[in-house]
Amino acid sequence: MKLLLLAALAAYALAGATPAPVVDTAKSTDKKDEYVVKARAELDELSAKIDELEARSRKAGADAKKDLDKKLAELKPRREKARKDLARLKRASGKAWASIKAGLQKGIDDLKKELDEAETTK
Repeated sequence: MKLLLLAALAAYALAGATPAPVVDTAKSTDKKDEYVVKARAELDELSAKIDELEARSRKAGADAKKDLDKKLAELKPRREKARKDLARLKRASGKAWASIKAGLQKGIDDLKKELDEAETTK
């Protein structure tokens, strides 16, 4: 067995290639699981803030209600997209989850920014 491994390493060295890195799938899965928990918590927090804006809109005067409703109409589809991306991320494996994670994080960051802007609406 050792001879076979040494022969394979020698072949890689002679070919000028390096062996593929060993990926610890347990660590990768742990990172994914940790990120899923973090992202879900962020989305839950943002969703609660959107719900608060909705309640504020129902009590607001005509002008403020119009502005809040317009912002809510932009926020809600973004929230749904982030939720769908999170569901996709949970199912993803290997390299796919890294690209889904990047898109999800951008969606969460954009949602936070828009929500902060919406919350300053009087």
